[in-house]
Amino acid sequence: MISQTVLNRVISSGYQLSHYKFSPIPVGKFITKSSVLATLSAGLVACGNNVDSTAAAPAPVTQNLSDTTAPTTSTLPSYLVNLSDADCARFLQQAQFSSTPQEIADVKAIGIDAWLSKQMAMPIAVKGYDWSLNEFQTYYGLDNKEYPSSNYPKYAQPMIYYQLITQPDQLRKRVALALSEIFVVSNAGVDLHYISSAIASYWDMLNKNTFGNFRTLLGDVTFHTLMGEYLDSMGNKKADPMTGAQADENYAREVMQLFAIGLYELNLDGSLKLDSYGKPIETYNNDTIANMAKIFTGLEIDSVDKQPSTLANPALHLLPMRVNEQTHDKTSKMIFGQAVMPGLSGKDEINNALDILFKHNNVAPFISRLLIQRLTTSNPSPAYISRVASIFNNNGKGIRGDMAAVIRAILTDIEARVPNTSDLYAGKVREPMVTWVQWLRTFTNRTSATGHWTLSSTDSNLNGLNQSPFKSPSVFNFFEPDYVPTSTNFGTSTKVAPEMYLITETSIAAYQNFFLYFYARGGVWSYLGNGIMELVANYDPYLPLASQPIQLVNQLNLVLAGGRLNLNSINIIVNTINTIPKDTNYARYAVCLAAFLIVISPNYRVQV
Repeated sequence: MISQTVLNRVISSGYQLSHYKFSPIPVGKFITKSSVLATLSAGLVACGNNVDSTAAAPAPVTQNLSDTTAPTTSTLPSYLVNLSDADCARFLQQAQFSSTPQEIADVKAIGIDAWLSKQMAMPIAVKGYDWSLNEFQTYYGLDNKEYPSSNYPKYAQPMIYYQLITQPDQLRKRVALALSEIFVVSNAGVDLHYISSAIASYWDMLNKNTFGNFRTLLGDVTFHTLMGEYLDSMGNKKADPMTGAQADENYAREVMQLFAIGLYELNLDGSLKLDSYGKPIETYNNDTIANMAKIFTGLEIDSVDKQPSTLANPALHLLPMRVNEQTHDKTSKMIFGQAVMPGLSGKDEINNALDILFKHNNVAPFISRLLIQRLTTSNPSPAYISRVASIFNNNGKGIRGDMAAVIRAILTDIEARVPNTSDLYAGKVREPMVTWVQWLRTFTNRTSATGHWTLSSTDSNLNGLNQSPFKSPSVFNFFEPDYVPTSTNFGTSTKVAPEMYLITETSIAAYQNFFLYFYARGGVWSYLGNGIMELVANYDPYLPLASQPIQLVNQLNLVLAGGRLNLNSINIIVNTINTIPKDTNYARYAVCLAAFLIVISPNYRVQV
């Protein structure tokens, strides 16, 4: 738990902010790297315990969460019916970005299974590319040929946040964001052509494939121009014996290591297969990489004017790359013990190789674990991985790679719906950018004042969240799936905490200051420096509860943390609210302070 002393200092700063005297928490003032890691680590390993045994006993406070139930469905497992408000809130915080009272009521009314079906059937209302292009044509008065390129990478952010905050197909958007952290492309430090339109097109491609087939997704990723630029498959040419040039191996390596099978052979439950010496078995070797690299030669832009060396306009990002047979390697290739079919066109040869890769036994457990980690828990049990991987291999109708079935299996699994309180490592650390979207969906009217969604940047680890969509530092994402934080008890366990890679003494203070700032200012300023608040905070639904601090904290605990705050944390927040003077601004101050303290608490930051 965060200490009383730290809380008091944060609370003091927060109260000053309530009076618009912004005074950020100084970096390193009371926080050290070891204490940060220890605090969040302790929160993770104690998430099943509802009482902090090390804290001084506070005055008793009881939670007052609704426990009314939805109609039962006899065909569903018992843990998917008779849902409490807290059950619905927990589910929503895994399946989308917020759990407001209305959203909770919606799930309770029809049940989790029906909610998933409704969301999966929902069409894509607004494509990211269309919105972005219209934005530049109407707001900036630019046509296609003047459309900003690599000089304007930040303009991809408004499109993404507009999509995450406003669009009704929230399950699709949540899964698409998860996929963007698996099939990584990034504009961080990379000079890419027409980056805003490229990211928008790539985002639309991910959205299209969220509930489709994994093989289609793998192909669309492979042939997308943005991936081609990012991992150098675009313009990759066959070996030249005259110059000694060889085919680029970048995409060939990453499509195996990161996008499909990983480094070592796996059992269905995600555990390592071992050889006769007890050593892990590599999934591929240098020969495999070299042969794969040959396969991915000849890829180039399918330009309208048939000038493959140029990007004529951003609409080219809507077309998959084509294969130039003159630069494609025609020699024989062998991958995973199988020969790529001879005599095929370059495009068909690539598709044949992707078919072979798709059928690899590793794909199901490898991808299943990655998706589980992004949506529900960092440390799924072998049984959880096995159940999801089995659905990946066969959706019950003989179809392999059915993404809709896989997502449903992840979110409806008993391990996701009924967390094992005896498992000290259940759950996951919330990603900062996901927390940010939750706040904007919970405490605003989800309407941009200008209509252009020019929200303040979240990139910085000094005054932001150290995270922003499509801004990972490398193809390995913001964090790796097997990251083990140092200076914690994770080091002596077999467990991982990927998101804790983002946690440093600098970023933790920046995170607190970031939310403190927006709670105090009452919204989000435009980054254009025009003095306009793009999103205005709306705390009205919670103001009537301010006169009853216990009920206020319980309600915010439900909608923000899924009811997971322990009683000690609840008491600290309630007692702090009771110190606020009962003037005309009391209600707003009480709501802002309660919400802020919840968002920075370990019970919140560890999502169970």
